[in-house]
Amino acid sequence: MHPESAYYARKKRPKSARRLRDEQLMRLIEHVHAEPGGTYGVRRITRALRRKGVFAARRTVERLMGELGLEGVIRGQRRRTTVPEPSAPRPPAWSTATSPPRGRTSCGWRT
Repeated sequence: MHPESAYYARKKRPKSARRLRDEQLMRLIEHVHAEPGGTYGVRRITRALRRKGVFAARRTVERLMGELGLEGVIRGQRRRTTVPEPSAPRPPAWSTATSPPRGRTSCGWRT
């Protein structure tokens, strides 16, 4: 089969059962995501779908939300525990020339 004929054969092939289910789920996910103002993330959408009687794995919902470009809202600010001082001198790179010997020495023990 030549690449061109394979391309057209694939285009004519009917959609798989997974793709058909995914398309149905995508419509439902879009609807559930839009209801609360686009704030629900993967876990909440999965739970909302279950309440409606639609059972889908969280990972499937995550994959489909990625395809749709949907994401939940992250509230609050991220905590930074360490803020680097830009003017502080950087430590020198660790080199093998200045490192202590590793493993056993000639006498069998570290010196």
